Amino acid sequence: MRRDVVTVKTGPRDDLQGLRFQTLVDCIQSNVPPVPTPLALEIALVADALRGTTTPLDFEYWAGDVGHHFAISSSKGGKGRLLSSIVRFCRPAECLELGTAYGMSTRFILGTKPCLHLTTIEGHQPTHARTSSELIARYGSAVDCRLGFTADVLPELAPSIAPIDFMFHDAAHTEQDYIRDFSLIVDSLAPGAVILIDDIRWEDPRFHKGPANTYRGWQAIAGHSRVRHAVEVDESIGMALLR
Repeated sequence: MRRDVVTVKTGPRDDLQGLRFQTLVDCIQSNVPPVPTPLALEIALVADALRGTTTPLDFEYWAGDVGHHFAISSSKGGKGRLLSSIVRFCRPAECLELGTAYGMSTRFILGTKPCLHLTTIEGHQPTHARTSSELIARYGSAVDCRLGFTADVLPELAPSIAPIDFMFHDAAHTEQDYIRDFSLIVDSLAPGAVILIDDIRWEDPRFHKGPANTYRGWQAIAGHSRVRHAVEVDESIGMALLR
């Protein structure tokens, strides 16, 4: 599974973290490694159960059911292989996820050693209630599930879990959200940390009124002084290495 990679910012990668990041990029460009079969089967069964869940689910601008929302919002196999590869090659110990949703990306991250601990934040209470109990039952103390919007949770949370080695942003998708969340967490990111920003060209009127301008938000993050190297994967995901 080869992915298109475009470099948007070039910087030094001659230390251990930089070499691991370069190995990751090389693999993404040639063939993203598959998820180990036992983990893939475990996650596939969870996904299959969620797809068949018809419990009603309503948002401000959209109404449907859990199964349909899962299908249009969750990380699937392709993104899961990317998350698994980041953990495999960059070897983060402390991870942060913004946007738990149904816990698919959480499972890809924690299911791939050597990630030791992940804190995940979800702003939608019904989804948090459903997902957090399942994740804690599966991963115990390795996962910390927080309820709340990132703007409210991050100011207090970030210093307490520093240093963070990997951050996955899959929460609210707007220019303002991307920039604000990164500014709230950047001082808690370790030197050599990797960040992954999902949906950098997202526009979906079902879930956001008016232009989201996500790409401008990603460009602002990539231009930050702590970002030493940044790439875009398939024009939809931003990935960066920090100094």
